[in-house]
Parts: sequence; structure tokens; C-alpha cells
Amino acid sequence: MRICETAKNGLSAQTSNYYLQSIKQFCRWMVQDGRASESPVLHLSKTNARTDRRHDRRALEPDEMRRLLEAATAGPKRFGMEGNERALLYRVAAETGLRFKELQSLKVSSFDFKACTVRVSCAYTKNKKMALVPLRKTYKKFLL
Repeated sequence: MRICETAKNGLSAQTSNYYLQSIKQFCRWMVQDGRASESPVLHLSKTNARTDRRHDRRALEPDEMRRLLEAATAGPKRFGMEGNERALLYRVAAETGLRFKELQSLKVSSFDFKACTVRVSCAYTKNKKMALVPLRKTYKKFLL
């Protein structure tokens, strides 16, 4: 039996596969610990997550990026930031590839204005190593 019915409930195939893996691990522990004689979910199989792509990632086209930055700049204050601040944040995010938590962790001291780099603490990076990310030289006018 496949868990493809979960797609009807709004779960992606990848999410249902993660749930299934957790349930199978729990049931395997139940059998190993003697709390169950056999796993009731052993026969279930994962679905092919590649066939259920809901959000294929892609880079924004230059025109899409330009429109996003213009809309942010002209937009009202949101998330505690003025439009021009949000536009700069979106641009940094797009050009550096920093993740949400990495961006959220940045402080003024994270930036080296002379070298035009930003330092992300190891506590916030995915690989738990400090990251030194170069910024484009065009940022100097914003940073100085």
C-alpha cells in the first residue's frame, strides 16, 4: 500500500515519507523492545517525491527581481522594516544565498564594510561552521 492518499489531504509526498519513516522507526523499536510482536506498518512503502514537486526552486529572472525590489521599496512598513530596508534585505538574500535564520542572525558587527563581506556565526549556519560571504562591491554605497 502506498501513502499517496495523503496528497489529497494537502501533505506532499516528501512530508508523508518523513512521517512514514518516523512511524516505521517507532514500530521497529516497539518490536525490538518486546512491546509488539510485529510492525503493523512494515508493508507500507514510500512514495516517489520527485513526482509530487509542489515548489520547484528556481532563481528569479532579472525582471522578476527588479519588480520585487521596486514593490518592496515602494511598499509600506512591514515586519518592522521600511520598504527600502526590506528591498536591501531581499537583495542580500538573493545575491548571497543566506537562509532565513542566517539573515535573521545578522548584526551590524556581522559586516566588514571595508572588505565588503558578511560573517555568519556557526550557530546559525546549516553546517555549523562560520561562513564568510562576500558581498558585491556595489553594496559599498549602502554600507559606508
